[in-house]
Amino acid sequence: APPRPGSFTHALERVAQAGVSPDALRTWFARARVSPVLTAHPTEVQRQSILDCEREIARLIELPQDAARDDALHAEVLRLWLTSMLRIAKLKVEDEIANGLRYFEMTFFTVLPQVYAELEAAVAARFGADNAFALPAFLSIGTWIGGDRDGNPTVTAAVLKHALTEHAQRVFAFYLDRVDALGKALSVSTRIKSAPPEIVALAETSGDDSPYRSDEPYRRAFSLIYARLAASAESFIGMQPRTPPIVAQPAYPGPEAFAADLDAIARALEAQGAGRLAQGALRDLRRQVSVFGFHLAPIDLRQDAGEHERVVAELLGQAGVEAGYAELDEAARIALLAQELAGPRPLRLPYLEYSPLVRSELAIFATAADGLMRFGPGAIPHTVISHCTSVSDLLEVGVLLREAGLLRPGDPPRLAVDIVPLFESIADLERAHD
Repeated sequence: APPRPGSFTHALERVAQAGVSPDALRTWFARARVSPVLTAHPTEVQRQSILDCEREIARLIELPQDAARDDALHAEVLRLWLTSMLRIAKLKVEDEIANGLRYFEMTFFTVLPQVYAELEAAVAARFGADNAFALPAFLSIGTWIGGDRDGNPTVTAAVLKHALTEHAQRVFAFYLDRVDALGKALSVSTRIKSAPPEIVALAETSGDDSPYRSDEPYRRAFSLIYARLAASAESFIGMQPRTPPIVAQPAYPGPEAFAADLDAIARALEAQGAGRLAQGALRDLRRQVSVFGFHLAPIDLRQDAGEHERVVAELLGQAGVEAGYAELDEAARIALLAQELAGPRPLRLPYLEYSPLVRSELAIFATAADGLMRFGPGAIPHTVISHCTSVSDLLEVGVLLREAGLLRPGDPPRLAVDIVPLFESIADLERAHD
């Protein structure tokens, strides 16, 4: 049968027919960004218990029919019938964060590496193995849960910090479990075949001197990786692993160093003629690290343009720069904000009292700056402006980012997060290019 529309094979057939070369495709993937985003939508009332029932029923239906399967299926349907479909109390933001994280554990951790592997295999099949290439981490899962304040005043700096910490806890727990499993699985012995110097050197620095693993350099190397990863979990978020490491090792400074050790193991297996062992769980873990880092999912900040305006107006007024910012026309606002953004001086003064809105918004951006410092630029990549209608809406966010050190004036100025306007009406879309 011909490739089905919607499949990678079908898409790459169209790419080839259009005359796109493998090099052009490689360049395109290096620039591409695809990020489905989880949102805490108020109409999402489906309880986790109901979703669990439905997933289990779907799993059972796919199994071969027998008495045990039918009994389990009847039990699940009965459980579904007797479970209340609706919650009796509104979820807190922390609950929404936990619900969003369940999708990573149930789906994204395992499915995303499969998607990448299938696409890489499809490229190799269509263009030939000589033109195959490893895909960059162009596909990731984003979230607004914990950073979206638009219409939700309960999303505070404390909630954002909680979201960042919960994300890191889940991803560190996942990595530690996978590294532990790989260490147990890779029982390759030097008594059967000598190991490459790279893996021997890694094993020798592990501090794992167990006589039972003296001829198993990959297991000793994973002892090192596990210890460094455990130290990273403690350093980044104060997390202790369920299984303590054999020896103490310094923390990884970031996910790149963790990935480098995993890459070294994969190279050594290839060099040893055991390339098949570099596939499967090890390949998946390398992909997971490239996609999820130590932050798990990018959290987008989001707020309504009107709230940004009120915060900037109060800051300008309190600082004695402009008492009537709200009454200025668009041209005057742009000129004033551009002048402000040309210099490094912050507007907030430590001895003045500000409204709860100003304190809350500035605390959000300060927490974002701390999160970026800890987890890297992937942790909070965007600040989104709802109902953006003008250039001044963009510049106001620039002023707020400067207050937290996320925008630094200069030539050129440096911006730590992207400012993303949402055009939410036909008129705004038609004027967006202006």
